[in-house]
Amino acid sequence: MIIDTDAAVLPPRLLDKAFTRSVGTYLAHADQDDLLASHLCMVEARVVLDIYSALDRQKKDLESRAAAARERLRSLVKPDDTTPTDQECRQLAIRTGDALRRESDKVRGLHRRVAEIYLALQKDSPDSATP
Repeated sequence: MIIDTDAAVLPPRLLDKAFTRSVGTYLAHADQDDLLASHLCMVEARVVLDIYSALDRQKKDLESRAAAARERLRSLVKPDDTTPTDQECRQLAIRTGDALRRESDKVRGLHRRVAEIYLALQKDSPDSATP
């Protein structure tokens, strides 16, 4: 066993004693490679979750900006606004909204892909309970 019971970091003591024994048994049989593999698996998952969170924030920001662009476009659409400047403002608002929608679609796609990667990591982990 490579666990130093006098170390600052100890195996968890859980409420369910049978589960605690099960975790203890696993740790008692773990070698350096097992611990490194576990650490790398957790690092991969943490990185993927960090990316997922960043994309989630970006997705929400783009959705908010797109909603604001739609509201600006509504405020620009008035039947008596026929000057070239009014028309240019409307066209600019439309192009901005379109660009925000395209960017939002990209981010949503990346967001879904990162979620798929995370699930694949869970499924492919050596000790995964998921079939």
